[in-house]
Amino acid sequence: MKTKSCWTVFLLSLIAINAVLAAPLNSAQMRAMKTAYAQQDKALLAKNANGLIALTDISFQRKSAEGVRTGRELERAYILDGFPHIKSFDSVRTTVKSSDFVGHKIVVVAQTRFSGVFRNTPQDKWTHRVFATTSRDIWVSTPNGWKLRLTEEML
Repeated sequence: MKTKSCWTVFLLSLIAINAVLAAPLNSAQMRAMKTAYAQQDKALLAKNANGLIALTDISFQRKSAEGVRTGRELERAYILDGFPHIKSFDSVRTTVKSSDFVGHKIVVVAQTRFSGVFRNTPQDKWTHRVFATTSRDIWVSTPNGWKLRLTEEML
C-alpha cells in the first residue's frame, strides 16, 4: 500500500509541475499578445523598421528554419535591406495558432499571411504574391511591456 501511495504522490507531482510549466494565458496576457501582433502587422504594412524593432527585447534573436541565428541589430539591417523589394502590402495578418504561459514567458505559435507587390529578384520585376510564414515566438515581460525575445521560423 505504501508503494501505491508513493506512485500516486509522484504522479500528482508531475501533473502539478506540468501545470506550472505550461498554462493557458490569462485575459490580460491574451490582450497583450493580440496588441503586440496587431502592432507588428501595422509596422509591416507601413514598412516601419523602427516600429518592428521596438517590439523586440534587447537580446532578441531570430532562428531561421535552417538553424541560423541573427541578433537584433542584424535583424534591423535585414529589414531595412528588404523593404526596397516590397512595393506595397495589400494585407498583413497574423493569427495566433497556440499560446502558453511557461515560467515567466509567453510561447506563441503564430502564422503571418502577407499579400502584396514584391520584386521578383531573378527577373527584377514587380509581381503580386501571397505567402505565409509560421513561427514559434517567445515573449518576455519587461518594464516596457511584453517584448519578443526569440522567433523561430518553422517549416
